[in-house]
Amino acid sequence: FMFQIEEELKNRISLVDLAILGTVVQVHWMFTDRRGRSIVVEERRDGLHVYPDTMGIMTNSPDYEWHRLNILNYVQIRQEDYGIREFDGERVEPCFSGSGAAGLPGDWSSPSRFVRLAFLREHAVKGGDEAEGVSLLFRLLHSAAFPLGAVELTGPGEITPHDRGVVPYDYTVYSSVLCAESMRFYWLTYRNSRVRYVELSRLLKGDRPLQFALGEEPEFCDVTGEGV
Repeated sequence: FMFQIEEELKNRISLVDLAILGTVVQVHWMFTDRRGRSIVVEERRDGLHVYPDTMGIMTNSPDYEWHRLNILNYVQIRQEDYGIREFDGERVEPCFSGSGAAGLPGDWSSPSRFVRLAFLREHAVKGGDEAEGVSLLFRLLHSAAFPLGAVELTGPGEITPHDRGVVPYDYTVYSSVLCAESMRFYWLTYRNSRVRYVELSRLLKGDRPLQFALGEEPEFCDVTGEGV
C-alpha cells in the first residue's frame, strides 16, 4: 500500500502553488495504512521527498531528516528520576519527581514539539482498548498544543473574509485521532474538550461529501445531583 502511495505521488499527482484561505499553507503529510506503517511526504525546492516514518512522529519544517537528527541532542532524557547525588562529600537527595526529563524542550516550535511527542510516544502507557487508547493519546497531544495567547502572529498574511473574528495568535484549533482498525475519526476543539467522532467506514459508502460542525462551544456536565 505504501509503495502504491509513493508511486502515485511521484508519477501521477501534481502539487500546485494554490492559495487556500488567502495563503499557501506550508505543511508536510503523513500516510498510514491499516497495519500502522507510515510514510512522511514533503515537497521541497529540489522535489518530492518520501521517508518511512520509523519514529511515528511528524511535524512541519524543518524537514523530517533534520528532526530525526535533532533527537540526538536529547538522548540523555529518560523516564526514570535521578537519585541521590554527592557533590564534594555533600549528599543531595531529590525532593521532587520528573527529573529524568530535565532538558525536555517546552516551547511550541516544531522542533521542540517533535522531541516532546517522540519522548512521550516512546514511554507513555498504552491503552488497553480503543476508548482508553484514544483518551490517552489526546492527553499526549495536549503537550504539543498551542495555548491561546502564547504565540502571537508576526505575519498574518493576507486578510480574507474567512478571517472575521480570528484572534491574532497561533493556537491549536482542534486535535484529532484516527483509529486504523475501527476507522473512527475522533476530534476535540480548543474550547470544547468533549470528544466527538465519525465512522469513516460508514461515510465511505455515501456518494456525496458531508460537513460536520467542529463543536467549538464549551460543554459542561453538571453532576451535582449524582452525589451519594
